[in-house]
Amino acid sequence: MSELERRTVTIWRAFLRDKCWQIGMSEAGVWHELRFNNASYEPHEHDQWVVVSSEEAFPVVRGESPDDGCHICWTCPYCGHVHDSDRGDYESPQLWYCEHGTSGDNDIALVEWVEDWS
Repeated sequence: MSELERRTVTIWRAFLRDKCWQIGMSEAGVWHELRFNNASYEPHEHDQWVVVSSEEAFPVVRGESPDDGCHICWTCPYCGHVHDSDRGDYESPQLWYCEHGTSGDNDIALVEWVEDWS
């Protein structure tokens, strides 16, 4: 694997019982994803969730949209496979996990893409 650019950004992680269930670029974004898009979130456990931030360096990869902007395809720097992530309402860049989880919870890349779906 060639040397990739690494960029230091703030990552937000949501934990329940010492396990990370959600990551994101902002605290508000993590809470939104937990409440509306994470099957592990139960409203009655809200006070048990802990959301923390840290500054970390991640490999930067370029993503592209093969369709109308609903998905972002990117080559994972950890496993080498192309992942197809839901774009949702996210803006570039985003932190996304390797879908294969080759070495655990630290397989996170900073994925950038250009907004050009004309």
